[in-house]
Amino acid sequence: MGVCDYCDFYSIAADIDDKRLDSFVERLLEDVGNTIQYEGVADVPSVYIGGGTPSFLGAKRIERILSGIRRILPNAPAELTIEANPESIDRDFLDVCRISGVTRLSIGIQSRNPLARKAIGRQGSLIRIERTINEIHSFFNGSLSCDLISGLPGQDETSLLDDIAFVIGSGANHVSLYSLGVEEATPLHTSIREGVVLLPDQDFADGLWILGRDALEEAGFLQYEVSNFAMPGSESRHNQGYWRMENYLGCGPGAVGTIVDEAQSTARRIAVPKNVDAWLNGDPGGIATPEHITRNELIAECLIMGFRTVAGVDDALLTKRFGADTRVFIPHSLLVWRKRGLAEMDRPALTRSGLMFLNRFLIDCLTELESTLTQDRNSIAGTFG
Repeated sequence: MGVCDYCDFYSIAADIDDKRLDSFVERLLEDVGNTIQYEGVADVPSVYIGGGTPSFLGAKRIERILSGIRRILPNAPAELTIEANPESIDRDFLDVCRISGVTRLSIGIQSRNPLARKAIGRQGSLIRIERTINEIHSFFNGSLSCDLISGLPGQDETSLLDDIAFVIGSGANHVSLYSLGVEEATPLHTSIREGVVLLPDQDFADGLWILGRDALEEAGFLQYEVSNFAMPGSESRHNQGYWRMENYLGCGPGAVGTIVDEAQSTARRIAVPKNVDAWLNGDPGGIATPEHITRNELIAECLIMGFRTVAGVDDALLTKRFGADTRVFIPHSLLVWRKRGLAEMDRPALTRSGLMFLNRFLIDCLTELESTLTQDRNSIAGTFG
């Protein structure tokens, strides 16, 4: 299995005949069952099988995972998504997905531009991508989401618009349009540092993303998060729950889950170590250790996640959890950004233009939040000191 040069997800080298893959499937189902039982989960609204390329496991192993999940979960999830790459999708895989309750496929296309694909080490041919789309139409009846990246080396306006036209024509009702991020310790970072790969100018890259956004919206897709677009009613339920900081569980090496204690206004974060062999063997190096998320940290995370979305932060949920909302936590930041026309007047959310400056806004918010929470703590100390 090849890894794209920009990817910093945890992965190990393997091939389809690697004996660890069968053990991986059994251990994963054991992990899911133990986690569901330990947390006392009574309802699972969505399942997302991803974090890499699950389709690489092959149809038989995917069928084993899906049948095992159906047996373990307390209910049939309303949304069940599985990630896949075009080169690892075949009819057997699609038949298993259709029969086993998968409601949504998320496939990584990223770009069809040969220069861009070569620059980021993207495998698979354009012919294979088109064949995969045709097979999805023929053998899968669920929703289709496609991932694209803008700002790639060698990419221009024409090629990005061609990619968007292709995914729209493919029947996708959900598109994730990401700006290229270059992470340290990736082959792409090394290639750029050594001058082997040249990135486009940042202003040009930003303009590309805006061009892509506009093209998607003209085709009827609605932006509902900084990088995600959907036809009305086709938003990812799983993603929305994540951005609202609802409870989610993560199973498998490198997976992360968060459980909110509504009564205490705190949370537990459970991160499974990135060590496949230790995880498979049940060694200490593969066992998750819960991290305590304080009330103040959880408030900050709710703001960070909520402001990523077009709907913005849910003040009612914030008040239920913490006894206060954005008008208490970050009043000055909202006032300033509203005066600039970059935050909505009727709700705690950034405007279409404001989302382009999300990181700058979050710096303002978190700086003010720290000051607000410090003042609250000092007021309590003064009252009872």
